[in-house]
Amino acid sequence: MGKALRSWLVVPADEPAKLEKVAALDADVVLLDLSGVAEDAKSQARQMAADYLTGRPSPAPGMPGSQRWVRINPMGSAHWREDLVAVMPAAPNGIVLPRATGAEQVAQLASEIYELEQTSPAEHNSVRIVPQLGDTAAGALSAPDVIREPHPRLAGLAWDADALMHSAGLRPFGKGARRWPATVNHVRAQVVLAARAAGLFALETGSHVTKDADVFRALASEARSAGFEAMMARHPAQIRPIADIFSPTEEERARARLIVDAFERQPEAQVVSVDRFAADRSELARARTILGE
Repeated sequence: MGKALRSWLVVPADEPAKLEKVAALDADVVLLDLSGVAEDAKSQARQMAADYLTGRPSPAPGMPGSQRWVRINPMGSAHWREDLVAVMPAAPNGIVLPRATGAEQVAQLASEIYELEQTSPAEHNSVRIVPQLGDTAAGALSAPDVIREPHPRLAGLAWDADALMHSAGLRPFGKGARRWPATVNHVRAQVVLAARAAGLFALETGSHVTKDADVFRALASEARSAGFEAMMARHPAQIRPIADIFSPTEEERARARLIVDAFERQPEAQVVSVDRFAADRSELARARTILGE
């Protein structure tokens, strides 16, 4: 993916006041959300998303907001194809698929995108896909299936804690900003491990903590330690902490350089030794992302 995409600002596509403010923010990704829109506002939101994408020049690559993605409605709904038809002429950088349930859905979505790319300004095979695998119990079990033969359009894997708890009848517990049952933490770990195994990035679910900066920073830091490389932002105040916390450290940059150099010396190798530890090609992909290559 080139430049690391750390902060993903979720913007409801049917709220013009929020869409107007996006240009002044510095999120790595603007994620126009069609899935969370009320049923009677789906058509209007679809048009507003298309108007936003076509009516505002995209910032230069690498600049804040230069990546513009769309979260469509789930496959199986009556809306997802219409969502694609509406936004593909504006050449979004990627599509987030909520409630994804496996590789078959990813392949079907990729096929639809391919057909629409033929008549859109998007470069061939340029529109990427991030499935949300942890939105339902079925989706949570599909991570191994999705990465068994990863589709070339896959960029990362995401999940949604609120959606999972709602669909599976789970409840948070205790006091504090986020206390998930072991079931939820298991799904979260599967998303991270599947992403790492396939050389993809892992995108953390958004947090409802918007007013307590210290609590949010603690949550973001924990997500970073858990292996996530990016996080959804539900409020503009969350963008800067995400960018700071998910930026690679000097130690991580140094190790990434060692991994890249080792593979350049052994271009045919599948595994190389770096600092007495083995590194495979999925780690090479992550190292290149860290270095911005």
